[in-house]
Amino acid sequence: MEIIILDNYEEVCEEVGRRVVSFIKAKPDAVLGLATGKTMIGIYEYLVKAYKEGMVDFSMVTTFNLDEYLGVLPNDPASFRHFMDEHLFKHVNISEEKINIPSSLPEDVTKECEEYEKKIKEAGGIDLQLLGIGRDGHIGFNEPSSSLQSRTRVKTLTEETLRDNFPDGEGPRFAITMGLGTILEAKQIILAASGEAKAQAIANAVEGPLSASCPASILQFHPNVKIIVDRKAASLLKRKDYYIWVYTHKRQVQKELYFGKEIVKVKTPARICLFGEHQDYLNLPVISAAINLYMRISAEKQEEKKASFYLSTFHQKVEFDLDFPLQYFKDRDYLKSVFNVLHKKGIKFDWGINAVIASDIPVNSGASSSSALVVCLTKLLLEFANDPRKDFPEIIAELAYQAEVLEFEEPGGKMDHYTCSMGGVLFIDFMENKFEKLLPDLQGLVLANSGRSKNTKEILKRTKEGQLAAINELKGF
Repeated sequence: MEIIILDNYEEVCEEVGRRVVSFIKAKPDAVLGLATGKTMIGIYEYLVKAYKEGMVDFSMVTTFNLDEYLGVLPNDPASFRHFMDEHLFKHVNISEEKINIPSSLPEDVTKECEEYEKKIKEAGGIDLQLLGIGRDGHIGFNEPSSSLQSRTRVKTLTEETLRDNFPDGEGPRFAITMGLGTILEAKQIILAASGEAKAQAIANAVEGPLSASCPASILQFHPNVKIIVDRKAASLLKRKDYYIWVYTHKRQVQKELYFGKEIVKVKTPARICLFGEHQDYLNLPVISAAINLYMRISAEKQEEKKASFYLSTFHQKVEFDLDFPLQYFKDRDYLKSVFNVLHKKGIKFDWGINAVIASDIPVNSGASSSSALVVCLTKLLLEFANDPRKDFPEIIAELAYQAEVLEFEEPGGKMDHYTCSMGGVLFIDFMENKFEKLLPDLQGLVLANSGRSKNTKEILKRTKEGQLAAINELKGF
């Protein structure tokens, strides 16, 4: 049992949510056990936000909820099905067929409980179970005196639980719940709690004797359970200073081991446009290709919150402290803009980097050396942060586009960033949000420099004039 004590409810939700996202990323077809209650609201908000930002995909995930009230309609605001729809399911891409919640109106209660156990087994068991905890130490609706080996069954709610969930005392008296034995079969368990009202329950569950009087105490027997709580919920733990010491030093050891790793190397290809040069500025279709000229960054993490770059092509060194927001002292300060954008997107940067940047992409040649740099640095920083977005080329492209174009309020399209990030030969239709890889790579290409300076605004002006002329021509038919 690992006890993680954080400062407040928001940090608890972020820590649990981050762990769930990482779990799904590692096992896309994960079977999750889900809970309801006030503590879970912030956790589900984190998961919804992560989904909307492209950090997690629920399409292959299967879920089993802990419990459901008996005698309420599924769309009743009191039902847990309604709770899950409002706080998670209808906001993410989970399949309806993969959602499992005990029926609130079963024809045969005993059969419903047996079938629920059977479904869990057929799914391969629960990989990660989320739990809250009641003031009396109940988990699920396993109230005090519940059998420590119990399976899914009907339970009568205590007066305390009823009033916690329905302040006026008017609510369902019975519920179907997974049993304590069922919960213990989950491969991993995370229990989250917040607030002084849960302090005694947490103390009993973690440091008290194993007892049916505190059903959550059964978790002491589980080989892989994490109790993640805020300081108020941990306030009655006798050994809370020790738990904080252990967690702090565990993170420090991990940090030292991480800093001791070998240098991380990232590379990003240059690109050329095969069809529709600058049409991406107008959200029109383009065909582009990554080529075998590369931007390369070799870097190591450092504890000092400073970014140090050696630009080998120009024999130039650039350094700046990571005090956000970083100020731009020159046009197109892309090294800083990448940090600023990722910081806005949640990367905390309580560390720095020491990096060498090398490139064989000719500058001002139409091969997008600047976009390759921004994409490459974005990939590197997400890798160092161990952020799930590092594995999604489309997200990297969008972040790079923000850092190179939107951050400086300049005209620009996304073709460069998507091609440098995704590689290969791409057909891109930004209007339809369609990306199709035509070929894995492009071979036999000769890249030549025309020697003509690039004039983006003039090109866009001519393009617009040509389109208006075509529209007027069509109007004559």
